[in-house]
Amino acid sequence: MGEAHKPQQIRDEEAERVGAYLAEHPDFFEQRPALLESLTIPHASGAAVSLIERQVTRLKQRNRHLQKRLAVLVDTAKENEARVLRLNRLARRLIEGRSLEDLVAGLQQSMREDFGVSASLVGLRPQALAGPQPDRVPGVRLLEGGADLPAALNDLFRTGRCECGPLGDELRAYLFPEVDEALRSVALVPLERGAALGVLVLASAEHEQFRPDMGAWFLEQLANLVAGAVKARLGGAPDGRG
Repeated sequence: MGEAHKPQQIRDEEAERVGAYLAEHPDFFEQRPALLESLTIPHASGAAVSLIERQVTRLKQRNRHLQKRLAVLVDTAKENEARVLRLNRLARRLIEGRSLEDLVAGLQQSMREDFGVSASLVGLRPQALAGPQPDRVPGVRLLEGGADLPAALNDLFRTGRCECGPLGDELRAYLFPEVDEALRSVALVPLERGAALGVLVLASAEHEQFRPDMGAWFLEQLANLVAGAVKARLGGAPDGRG
């Protein structure tokens, strides 16, 4: 019975057996080079190419794919390395600041020069401070609770989670009333677990710098550095939500 007259099921079963045999004997064609050279595979366009040519083409395609993936990994590694270096520079500035005012000035300078952040602010919860409330310091805002506090900050203190996205008019007017530059996106990052101490506010003139779908890990590490430095300048602050 010719191949064309075999039932489809029989042809499929034979094909499965052939495929299984070749999988178990990968050196099959090495022992039969003449057979390998005679095989052809129909192309979508109708042309036929040898099996070797088809394998070489597939290997080239896979190699290009792997090269693209490697390039993405290398770019990501370079970006992460640059972030770590910038974070280290910030840490040095925070450590070297002798006062809360020096600390915040160094923070703002680092945010502008190293991270492209247009405006930054340290918001402190008065009830979370261990000692007397600090004197008025540029870049530091005491955030009293109540109806005057914008909803975004109330939500952050309630959930203790980082929030990123567009900067609304209410929040902008409350946090940055003296900033003339247009601010379009904002990151609200809790200082300490549960936002006990307060919030680190980072605002940008770019719409996409702080997005709702961006990862929060790096921002949280940044806020941890700031929280530790602020507590050291204030003589410590209690744990808890206050």
